[in-house]
Amino acid sequence: MIDRFKLFGNKSDDIKSIIAFGSAALTSSDKYSDLDLIIFTSDPLKYINDADLEWVDELGEVISRLVVKDIVAHMKVNKLIMKDGPALDLLIVDVKEFTQVKNYLAETPLQLPENLIRLINNHIYDFHYYLKRGYQIVFDTIDIQEIINLVFKHEAGSEDKDMILNEERFNGLWNQFWQNCYKMNTWLIGNELAYANIMVDNILKRNLILLIQWYTLLETNDKNLDVFYYGAKLKQWCDPKLYLALFNVFPNAGEDEVRDAVLQTMQIYIKLSNHIALKKEFNPNRLLEKQVYNAFMEKQLIGTVTDLKEITIPLYKLPEGEDDIDAIFISDNGLCSKDGSLLEIDCFLITTNCYKYTNHDTWRKSFKDNLSLSNAEGAFGVVVNILLKNGCCINVNVINNLHLTKNDNHFQQNFDQILNNGFELIHAKEEILETILHRYQDAPKHFLAGQADAKRFYNNYKRFWHTANKMAAKLMRQDFYYAIVVLDNSMKNQLIKMMEWHAAIHHPVKNIYPQAKKIQQWCDPEFYVGLLRNFPHSDINTMFQSLVGEVELYRKISHELAYTCGFKLNAELENSVLDTILECVYVFEEK
Repeated sequence: MIDRFKLFGNKSDDIKSIIAFGSAALTSSDKYSDLDLIIFTSDPLKYINDADLEWVDELGEVISRLVVKDIVAHMKVNKLIMKDGPALDLLIVDVKEFTQVKNYLAETPLQLPENLIRLINNHIYDFHYYLKRGYQIVFDTIDIQEIINLVFKHEAGSEDKDMILNEERFNGLWNQFWQNCYKMNTWLIGNELAYANIMVDNILKRNLILLIQWYTLLETNDKNLDVFYYGAKLKQWCDPKLYLALFNVFPNAGEDEVRDAVLQTMQIYIKLSNHIALKKEFNPNRLLEKQVYNAFMEKQLIGTVTDLKEITIPLYKLPEGEDDIDAIFISDNGLCSKDGSLLEIDCFLITTNCYKYTNHDTWRKSFKDNLSLSNAEGAFGVVVNILLKNGCCINVNVINNLHLTKNDNHFQQNFDQILNNGFELIHAKEEILETILHRYQDAPKHFLAGQADAKRFYNNYKRFWHTANKMAAKLMRQDFYYAIVVLDNSMKNQLIKMMEWHAAIHHPVKNIYPQAKKIQQWCDPEFYVGLLRNFPHSDINTMFQSLVGEVELYRKISHELAYTCGFKLNAELENSVLDTILECVYVFEEK
């Protein structure tokens, strides 16, 4: 396949350089390894255009092609499953932008605006991140080796940005972890097992692996130790006893099993975080840890509150004297217990000053009785999570007001779904109120109508099958943590979206809540049981079984939906991925 890309570069005038990186560029690749390449081109739009398939034919017969954002560098990547040869991940780089790196790193660098310097530094960091584990220049017309040398010289001795450990980052992770442990408790009390497993537990596992990375680097005192992102290749760098203990942290279908897995997660977190805090003399929020741990063990709430008005008084007061808040509303996506206790509230704040309202000082002044605050990434931007001393969680989605007028389909679809399920308006400027009410009245009652939504269906469909293909190879290599936290979670999200669409068409009168919230109210009972049955846990064999079960469930739902909507499916893609899964199961068992 490498030879094909040499020929491909020679035949394409716009391609200036091609670099292979990752396992396929080294000696650690196997039959199931992806081939990762960076393609430097003067015509990047050609390669990220879904409709342009002419160049793809030059590489051989393609079973499926998907264009997505890379999870590390957030740049566009072509993912291709080939009929003959390895799967391909092709990162597309504009060579004009990249030549700025060379000029910037020259002995007499250009004087550039600060925002451009930040952008170039990000390019340098990403480029070094990909190549530092090894690379091979496949094709070159621009002396790319000179730029590589400059980049490696610039980054020499620097730490991975995610691995930088200081008290602010440690305490931020601490607050986020314990808040989400409490959320696991509340969603389990609220009998919302699917949302707890898919959304909240995944945050816990991402928090845990970052802590393990910090712990490992601190104990080895080796900044050059390669601790891979999101727990990838965990067995290579993690303490063997800790590696084995991590098999016990992933939840199963029943509430007791889920609670046991979260307890195992908390106990590992407590041990490692206390070690780091003692060694670095950090001072985290011990009261938060104690109250959440006790509440979880007792299956109780920290406090009880039933009056929504009482909780939201600070939100009503917040716009007073402030001209930078366009609107505040609360959605009906929140959570109440059986006795009516308010457990979680989803709030949406539309503003011209996102920085101000993602700053914790703003919320400490408004909610003086807070137990903890943390920030997280959400569907609309930054979410400020406020845990009050009475046990209620308020999730404030801070939204840039420009999103309301931008032509951003992803944002608009998510926003419409929130409005469609009902909301309570707290504050709105007149022009914003008109926009919100207009969107609420015109929001589609289901999301698979017309050609635009066919594109969404196919994007979901290809994402699922491409990810399943990669997950099988990861499990075969016992790279289970990354497989579950990143790949299986992505598959679960694609599956949930397919279940939403299925319910919207077959049960259009029901409110369909996002991210598996209140799923028992709107989902086909057979699909719900199938979803809970297929959470990977405990050992590699069980993880493979859940992968097979999940694929079968997705196949059933997507086929029913495709038949109803008249969408064509890719039988060759499905069969190819299923063959790969079965092969990987066989190879693992033979080992």
